[in-house]
Order: sequence, then structure tokens, then C-alpha cells
Amino acid sequence: MFKSHFHTYVAGIKHHRKAFYALDLEQREHSLELIEEPENKHDPNAIKVVVDGKHIGYVPAKKCKKVKNILHNKTITETRFTHDEDVIAEDEEGIEVDYINRIHIWYK
Repeated sequence: MFKSHFHTYVAGIKHHRKAFYALDLEQREHSLELIEEPENKHDPNAIKVVVDGKHIGYVPAKKCKKVKNILHNKTITETRFTHDEDVIAEDEEGIEVDYINRIHIWYK
């Protein structure tokens, strides 16, 4: 059967920097959990992104409805967290690097 794929960036990492930088960013494979947070005081539709047991951010608010639909109504065959380095600035003091962080969900 054909697998569908959904991906999005991870929101709010700047608020969870300590947990994010505690990840082994050289590692290519990471465990991923998506945990609904109906008691979240800012957004009852929030979905927490947990990578290798560390809360690093959230599914973007505009994507939560789609992710909840997948979590509740689809058969998830694989989830993955990926990160790639992106050079955002280069000056005489060195290169400043940021990370492009995404979650991927395959389902049928």
C-alpha cells in the first residue's frame, strides 16, 4: 500500500536550547515522540516534540490539526527527526551555523 508522508519544522527550539544542544547532533538516527498536551496553558492543541527523550520544541500551531488527524486516524509506519546544518553568517570571527530541524511522519 502507498505510504503518505508529512513533514514540518520544529517550533520553539529557542525556548528548549539546553535540551536541543544536549542531543548528539552528529548522530543521524534519533527516536521521536509526538505527545499531545491538552493541558498546555498556551495552546490546548499543542503537540510536544520529544527527541531521544528530550523535549526540544513543538509542532507548529498551524500544523497541529493535521498531525492530530494523522495520530488519531492513520497507521503510522515511521517517524523521524532530522537536522541539517545551515550556514547563516560568516565573518572574520568564524562561521555561524543554525540547524534546520524537521519531523517526518510516514503513514497509510
